[in-house]
Amino acid sequence: MKQFLKIGLLFSCFFVSEAKQYEIKGVAHTKYSSRRQKKKLFKSVGCEYLNFMEIDVPNFDTINPKETQHYLTMQSVIQTYSKKYHDQVQHYALAPMYLQWISPDIGYGVFAEKEIKKDNFIGVYAGQLREIRNPGDIMPEDVDYAWFYSLNAPSGKRLLVDGKFKGNELRFINHDQNPNTKCIDVLVNGRFYMCYIATKNILKNSQLTISYGDGYWESRKINPEKIK
Repeated sequence: MKQFLKIGLLFSCFFVSEAKQYEIKGVAHTKYSSRRQKKKLFKSVGCEYLNFMEIDVPNFDTINPKETQHYLTMQSVIQTYSKKYHDQVQHYALAPMYLQWISPDIGYGVFAEKEIKKDNFIGVYAGQLREIRNPGDIMPEDVDYAWFYSLNAPSGKRLLVDGKFKGNELRFINHDQNPNTKCIDVLVNGRFYMCYIATKNILKNSQLTISYGDGYWESRKINPEKIK
């Protein structure tokens, strides 16, 4: 199965600095559960809360996903996921989750508000679908909160779903070598959506995690095992 290359969810210095201010103010253990609380937190880290994929690609709707090599290669898997998760994607459903501060090195994390069963839908990775600005020189900080999209733009450029300045709770899901979620492609109404599903049962108050992929850490010369 095609492996997604995760290019980010690690906090920049700005975000870590902002998070430390929350810790000093004595609200490090605050649970951000309601939409209102979450929007306030998002605003504090310079991100607009957005729970859908905002398309910023010229002539994007001229692409027929079913004619692409990605679809033809992964047709059976994509059809299975698309049939199973169609309704959740169409309504941008989210599993019950809250946000909470973890540490200065990690920042915030996402936790299960209720038990989440294996294969349950977590959510659509929301953000701005855009072309890579500098395809010949991709800098880690330019794609800190983004996944490579499965298709190229009509222009031939690579695409990203970027949650840095606009996104939902999934942008805060942290890396783990043994994650309890994974990213999949779901095809709905002629568009691919990048979605997270649970790979195992996740107990209430457990942190949701995903693998960022080796490329994420190698490009930043960071050993993820040293981040606590």
